[in-house]
Amino acid sequence: MRQKIRGAVLREGQSLRGVTFGDLLLDDCRTRLAEDFDARPVIEDVSVASLRVKSCSLSGALLRNVTVGGLTGDQGSLFINGCEFHNVMLSGAIGDLTIQTFVTARTPEELAMYEHRVREADQGDDMGLDIRGVEGDLSIRGYSAHRIRIDPTFQAVVPRERAVAGVWDDIDFGESTLEIALQDVVRRGWKDTILSANKRSRHFEEDVAIITELRQRGIAL
Repeated sequence: MRQKIRGAVLREGQSLRGVTFGDLLLDDCRTRLAEDFDARPVIEDVSVASLRVKSCSLSGALLRNVTVGGLTGDQGSLFINGCEFHNVMLSGAIGDLTIQTFVTARTPEELAMYEHRVREADQGDDMGLDIRGVEGDLSIRGYSAHRIRIDPTFQAVVPRERAVAGVWDDIDFGESTLEIALQDVVRRGWKDTILSANKRSRHFEEDVAIITELRQRGIAL
């Protein structure tokens, strides 16, 4: 039976710890940005077998030892913004999910602070995200690939310098979104980016072929 939580808010200094859910629906739930970065909302030691989100927002939180076995929902809810990750495993069916360092902040100074502190934490050597088991369209923007575990059979890392120096504009990307990831890592100045073929798409084999071609050209790792 699906569990439902509606209207929950994690604010500055609050946390969700030590809980396990089966099939869970979150409706109108969110985290709030903290004025004190070190008092961000914390989600720790949480496991969810399958998660659906509706009118939700996850921004500016610290996630540690979190496992999610599937993540779907409305398009506006499938953005994870400005969060710090430690040992977070995402697998199963996902919607069009974007994980990015950007947050919708109250001031430009707050935005700069969040992006700087998240990227600073991202220099650690522990595993941040494990995306080896995802099945869906996933975009990771701004996070360092060295803390992200991937499955090389359908995922790859592209360092920015290789995207800049390599020749890939003659590749036929068709309807693939992988070209957007390459353009972003060049334009936005990120250290690297992750390419992930969508296992639930009819274009999955074409995406894998593109990743293989990029590896053969020395662009993708």
